[in-house]
Amino acid sequence: MGLQLSDFVALYAKHPQISHIKKWLQSAESSLHISGLQASARALVAASVSNPQTPFCIILNDADSAAYFYHDLTQILGTDNVFFFPSSYKSNTRKGTKDPANEILRTETLTKISTQEATIVVTYPEATAEKI
Repeated sequence: MGLQLSDFVALYAKHPQISHIKKWLQSAESSLHISGLQASARALVAASVSNPQTPFCIILNDADSAAYFYHDLTQILGTDNVFFFPSSYKSNTRKGTKDPANEILRTETLTKISTQEATIVVTYPEATAEKI
């Protein structure tokens, strides 16, 4: 019998730095940048500090990083309150080719945000720069 993902989240939640992050997030500050975490540790920290009553928007450097992070996070927390907000274009906004699947994901995420059901939104700068 090995460790489950929920066991890792519980271990991370007990770490002193996680309690500092939680306190900081409850303060009046509006954003946070954490560095030095590698691979799935970033998703474990996000899962450890997440709170269903507090929405999070996590912006990663690029589409691939955001997609991997989103996958890790959904493996830990499930897909009920974790959403991916991609660019509506296939690979590059300059090419002008829209991707219908990405447009559906964007619409679903925006709908969940507007109804306050989205707890965590994972995205990247190119996707947030598009007009809605």
